[in-house]
Amino acid sequence: MNMQEIIEIKKIEMADVIEMFEDHLTKFRTGRASGIILNSVVVDYYGTPTPIKHLASITSPEAQQLVVTPYDRSLVAPVAAAINKSNLGVTVSNEGGLVRVKVPALTTETRQQIVKEIKKDTENYRVKIRNLRRDANSEIKAAGQNEDWERDVMEIVDKLTKEFIESIDKISAEKEKEVMSI
Repeated sequence: MNMQEIIEIKKIEMADVIEMFEDHLTKFRTGRASGIILNSVVVDYYGTPTPIKHLASITSPEAQQLVVTPYDRSLVAPVAAAINKSNLGVTVSNEGGLVRVKVPALTTETRQQIVKEIKKDTENYRVKIRNLRRDANSEIKAAGQNEDWERDVMEIVDKLTKEFIESIDKISAEKEKEVMSI
């Protein structure tokens, strides 16, 4: 494997970790209603577990409220039941052809707890990036090239690692700021 291939592969893998981190952060509530919090809700649709976003439109008419409108009116009750079962800490009301989801405002204590979880998860994703660096360094040494080549490639991988860790830190700081803003 040549230097460019190793670097490109690790760059792609590190970018995948960043994408996973961003997706992971969407599960944290910020105090404003967002349809993203319902992404994990699965509705039993004629015996098949189906994500809610495939069965209904989700809108946010107010800061603390979501309106879920199933495409099939017969799904209103199953959609409401699935949201209730999901333990999202929201209040669900069935109103004829739609479901209203009230998202309670976050307390300061809850916000601080969420920030703690974000910091813990941030560190876990930093470790994933560092593990990719370690794997790259092992591959570089296994390539059997001369020491100068190894050192040059390892320096490039280390620089990449620092860039991606800084990116994780920036994303984390933005999410923490979003959670703490009222």
